Parts: sequence; structure tokens; C-alpha cells
Amino acid sequence: MTKITITKRDALIYLGMLIIVGVSININLAKDDNVRNIIMNFLPGLGFAFMGLSVEHKDIGKKFRITLLVLACLFFGYISLYYLIGFHNHHWGN
Repeated sequence: MTKITITKRDALIYLGMLIIVGVSININLAKDDNVRNIIMNFLPGLGFAFMGLSVEHKDIGKKFRITLLVLACLFFGYISLYYLIGFHNHHWGN
């Protein structure tokens, strides 16, 4: 049976992630980026974090949950840097 548990720590992590998404949208609205595209790019990182932090199932071991959290950090971190500091800045030669 799958059990979803959201602790206070998890809620704070989700809130921080949502703030980063909101700031990213706000920064990139001036550049005419599509809001739907920005949200869709953040969703895999948010999903991996949710699966790693809040979903408990008898077949999901601790190592798999840690792997999901590492993937979430890497993916969400990269996308955050992409939208917050401009890894996609055309002046940098990218």
C-alpha cells in the first residue's frame, strides 16, 4: 500500500522550491518566455523530490528514495540556474 506523508520539513522544502519557481517565472516574464514552458521544465525535479520525500511504499527502498532525491537536486538545481542566472543567455555564447 502506498502511503503519502508530508512532514513539516518536507512542506518547507516544497515551499522553497515553489518560491524558486515563482521567482524564475517573474524574472523570465520580461524576456517573453512561456510560463507553461517554465513550469513544465521544473516539474520533473519537483516530481522526483515528492517521490523521494513523501511517498512510502513497501517496494521502494531507502536507496531508491535517496537516488530520487539526488536526481531531484541535480535536475532542479540545473533548471534553477538556467532560469535564475541565465545559463541560456545568448551573450554568453550558448
